[in-house]
Amino acid sequence: MTNKLPYINPLLIAAAPVLFLWNHNFAEVFMWEVFPSLVVLLVFAVATFGVFWVLYRDPHKASFLASVTLVLALFYQYIFFNALIEGVMRHRWAFIIILLLIAALAYAVKRSQSAMVGATKILTMVAGVFVLFSSLQLIGNYASASIQGRISPQGSVVEADVKEPRDIYYIIFDEYTAPEVFSEVLGFKGINDTVDFLEEQGFFVAKESRSNYSGTHLSLPSSLNLRYVDDYLEDGTKPLRVLTNMTLDNFLKDFLKARGYRYIHLGADWTDFWNPYADENINIGFFSPFQMLLLRSTVFQPIGEALEGRSPLGVQLGIQAEFLDYRRTQWRRTQYQLEELGKIPERNKGPVFVFAHLLLPHEPYVFDEEGNYVTKEGSDAKLQRENYLAQAAYTGAQIEILVEKLLSRSKRAPIIILQGDHGHKFPLYEPERLQQEYGLKPDDMPDLMVRIFNAYYLPDGGDALLYGSITPVNSFRVVLNYYFDQKLELLEDKSYTFDPNDSAHFMLLP
Repeated sequence: MTNKLPYINPLLIAAAPVLFLWNHNFAEVFMWEVFPSLVVLLVFAVATFGVFWVLYRDPHKASFLASVTLVLALFYQYIFFNALIEGVMRHRWAFIIILLLIAALAYAVKRSQSAMVGATKILTMVAGVFVLFSSLQLIGNYASASIQGRISPQGSVVEADVKEPRDIYYIIFDEYTAPEVFSEVLGFKGINDTVDFLEEQGFFVAKESRSNYSGTHLSLPSSLNLRYVDDYLEDGTKPLRVLTNMTLDNFLKDFLKARGYRYIHLGADWTDFWNPYADENINIGFFSPFQMLLLRSTVFQPIGEALEGRSPLGVQLGIQAEFLDYRRTQWRRTQYQLEELGKIPERNKGPVFVFAHLLLPHEPYVFDEEGNYVTKEGSDAKLQRENYLAQAAYTGAQIEILVEKLLSRSKRAPIIILQGDHGHKFPLYEPERLQQEYGLKPDDMPDLMVRIFNAYYLPDGGDALLYGSITPVNSFRVVLNYYFDQKLELLEDKSYTFDPNDSAHFMLLP
């Protein structure tokens, strides 16, 4: 067994960050994201071990140096940019420390007569315990999630023929607050132009609407399954993985696909980045959110940024590595998805159900009012309110462009719902900042955080069933009742939000 230890240890260390992040974010991560990440890091571990083996021709020495190198490279963010030294360390200093440490150890190992067997055993034991502990937790998480059954909407569904079904567009603008909040609280009068435009096009804007929950992980599974998810709010024993499954494997897409619809999914940089149940996914980005999170914890993120085409070194070397840049990818993704949304009416023959979740005007704040790219430095130099309103202005302009395309290019008037999943995320737990930046108090937050933009284009009389205070849980109950001859009872419009005195709990708003 001792002879095998040097070959096992680098592999355990390479697997550790993947398993740790997977376990920590279990509710939002899937095997299709984990497996390629694990393979890449294992290959990197083998290559690192191979380099040191060629130099030393001793597996134990090679394993020791490879293990140290892997720890420094794969746990880079946690080692050099943790909370204790945040704001003090610089990447260039961290690189110098890494290079000097590896060089010093390499020299010491070369001069040493020891085979490093003891050091290899200790490293293997530590890495093995870490991997075993993470693996056991993952098994427990899977077991807990598997006992949860499929959740159906409240109310029965009836069979009914639908003649000439219309295309349906359900477009979520993340953190898009209500017109009144924009106008009266945030001082952004430009929202009135967006509302006026939509009403001129025949939209019904529910100006008193609130989200059912003040968090995306609860709001989307609720609206896509036409039901409340109160049974997952009571305590932390219910796995959030069930809510993730409800978002992806939702009732609404099943209902529509059973009636001949094609499901097109445009996910955000979030749990719904890619939907395996969709007929088509429209997205860009070389890495999934989990893979990007893993990348940002390693040394490869700052290396990629240093070599990027916009840096002096990157320009000299002619290297383009924008796919490593989370912010620029988000900027391009949003533009791409908005453009592709406008093309859907012309390129699809049968009825389509389109679900789009766009991180607008939600952070990262990468757009100015005109849609130009905003760097992190540029964003950090402004207040949250300024950044949010800049993206809100861009969002309003894009809504007008998109609606014109969808209406003019559709052969038959489509169904369109434009909706915020929750309200603006004010700095709820920073009273001084809340007062200085927004002129608000914590007691103002519960209602403001669930006030949302909610607009409907329901042609040929469908909007007669709408009302100003409708919430997302009833959005598709109205649609299915009117256009699909269903008999779903409208639920009471309720809103849950974070308790300002205890962030671990939700409270029902009056």
